[in-house]
Amino acid sequence: MTPEIRDEVTAHLRRWLPPAARATYARLIAADPNGWSRHPHFRGGLIVRSALRGNGYTERLLGVSSLDEVWPDLLQRAVESPPAEAR
Repeated sequence: MTPEIRDEVTAHLRRWLPPAARATYARLIAADPNGWSRHPHFRGGLIVRSALRGNGYTERLLGVSSLDEVWPDLLQRAVESPPAEAR
């Protein structure tokens, strides 16, 4: 995945996530930096993967064989990136 596509997807996820979800996910990430994506809430990234595909961010576009490879990193970047107005 190119850095440009990664940044576009990250921005999309940031806009897609409600503020309360970003706050909750930030707490999950902080509590378990290496295992947060395996928390039962995420169900293997099902909703994130569906949101990506449903908005055109497919495996082919991202250059990966499966969104399983990238959804945790993309979601974490979205959660941890500052709001657009703060950049």
